[in-house]
Amino acid sequence: MTSGNAACFSPHRPALPALEAGESLEQHDLMMSGKPYLASDPFLSRYRDTAADQFAAVSAERSMERRMEVLNRVCDMRGGPGQEKVFIAAPFTFEYGRNISFGPDVYVGPNCTFIDVCPILSNFIYCCIISSSHANHLNGCEWGYIGVNTVYVGHRTMFGAGCQILTPTHPISPEERNGISGPEWAKPIHIGDDCWLGGSVIVLPGVKIGNACTIGAGAVVTKDIPDRSIAVGNPARVIKTINLDGTTSPVGKA
Repeated sequence: MTSGNAACFSPHRPALPALEAGESLEQHDLMMSGKPYLASDPFLSRYRDTAADQFAAVSAERSMERRMEVLNRVCDMRGGPGQEKVFIAAPFTFEYGRNISFGPDVYVGPNCTFIDVCPILSNFIYCCIISSSHANHLNGCEWGYIGVNTVYVGHRTMFGAGCQILTPTHPISPEERNGISGPEWAKPIHIGDDCWLGGSVIVLPGVKIGNACTIGAGAVVTKDIPDRSIAVGNPARVIKTINLDGTTSPVGKA
């Protein structure tokens, strides 16, 4: 799914809300780096409240064109110069908004939820660094390090109604989890080019879905899915591969 030679564009991400008295970016920075952080942090709590107002405004717009104009002030809706074709139906729910970026020809159906506690970015920046150890893969990109945890949504990828893209995870121990007072963190999700996720698909933290995959409605994707696969069920399992001529073959057969 990644290409060190891919063209890169610097996402136009909206600015963070200004800090108020007694607030800091400490927990925000931990969140963005994929480390345990406290979601109850005052700044993050106020940030989420602001985002709730923003997605309410997005969902209130009946016109797709006006809805995209509003959403572009919340998320990065550009796939690069001249590549603004993104279609997101209402209602669309997110946690922060600023950490979502869409490339060209992406469609998101109604009632989808993207929990963006780490950046959700489209593959027009596939050559960006995932961790500092990958610095040799920049190959002249205009924009590099964006945080350890990243969700990639590829070109021409489509999401049916009610899909959930979930980056956060929590401690298994109830004592450590401590209701809403304990730490949480996020894991990256990668979704390749030309994928179709049917209605109500759930993608869990840390999953990689390859290029040209079809995920059946209602599937819960808990593990990586190879390129050109058809996966269904809960948990999702690969049942067929998609051949280059458009035919399909059962798994294990040519």
